Order: sequence, then C-alpha cells, then structure tokens
Amino acid sequence: MTVSTASPPGNDGVRVVTVDRPPVNALPVQGWYDLADAVRAAGRDPEVRCVVLAAAGRGFNAGVDIKELQRDPGHEALIGANRGCAEAFAAVYACEVPVVAAVRGFCLGGG
Repeated sequence: MTVSTASPPGNDGVRVVTVDRPPVNALPVQGWYDLADAVRAAGRDPEVRCVVLAAAGRGFNAGVDIKELQRDPGHEALIGANRGCAEAFAAVYACEVPVVAAVRGFCLGGG
C-alpha cells in the first residue's frame, strides 16, 4: 500500500494525500495509521493551506481490508482497524487546515 503526498504544480498551498492500494483501496490496519500520519504531516506544514484526500485506481475507498480481518484468528485485526480508522478520522477533524475529499467512484464502509 502506498500513501503519498504531493503538491501539484501551480497549486501553491495545496497538498494531495493519495491512497494507492489496488484493487479497491481497502486499507489494512497499518494503512489507516499511515493515512493519519500523512494528513497530520501535511496539516502541520506551514506552506500548506489545504489538504486534498485522493485515491488512485477504480474508486476512492472500500473501507477496511476484509481479507486481513479474515486471516486473523482472533480479533486483533478488527480492533486495530477500528483504532486506525479512528486515528485517520481524528487526523482529518483536527487538521490545522481544511481537508477536502476528492471522491471519485465508490466510497464504502470506513471510506
């Protein structure tokens, strides 16, 4: 999975945080934390005036990686996904600058 940040040319002050996890951008536990870290880092950058959440591929986000949950014989992955998702949402809510979601295609579950 990749969570990348970039400032598009000619868009001073805009930071794009892109999730790229084929095929449907369903996030594993660590992916939620990576997303939270990327949003927090972008929001703390004094050059950034707006953060845009985007996704590569077919759709915006399919929520939690169900396959990861199925591989876990206990409940650790489920608990981790819930906590990671809460971290990502908290990062958006507490961001120092506005956060805009560039939703294209499907957006399901925790997405």
